[in-house]
Amino acid sequence: MYKTLQEGIVQNGMQSFNYLPAEDRFALIHYIRTFAADFPMDSTAELQDLEKMYSLSKGSKLAPRIPIKLAMMNIAKETEGSAKSVQGLNSGLAKDEEAGAVIAKQVISNGTKVFTMALGLNGMSSEEFVKVVASDPVLVGFKPSILRLSKEEWNALYAYLTKVGKEKKS
Repeated sequence: MYKTLQEGIVQNGMQSFNYLPAEDRFALIHYIRTFAADFPMDSTAELQDLEKMYSLSKGSKLAPRIPIKLAMMNIAKETEGSAKSVQGLNSGLAKDEEAGAVIAKQVISNGTKVFTMALGLNGMSSEEFVKVVASDPVLVGFKPSILRLSKEEWNALYAYLTKVGKEKKS
């Protein structure tokens, strides 16, 4: 059970719990064992294998941590400039009559999400962009109707978002 908590089960989608201190993982295992009176005990050999594999007797050191409130304030400061850029892109869309902008006006449901994505499009190909958006359009700020765009319309939309994203960054 310790190995499962330490490494997770990747093929089944179980994340590891290696961020928990070893003591907490052992406490969790002992708690789970209380659910079944006949739960098998670990043998000395199994515990020695764990020691060899993870050097548990040496202890572990957790990464430095900061309070959540301070972390959230730091994130807010870091994204302040981006938020203003996104607002500018969002408000500028209404005036823009470029082909890609016209398509964007028809398919965007959440401009904040879309223009946040636009700021990070550099390096993403148009094919990758289509795959990301098509996998869950609503999640990334588009209306489901975006899936009915032609290849030319997708390209125009991608070109527009790439262009405005680059302009705002510079």
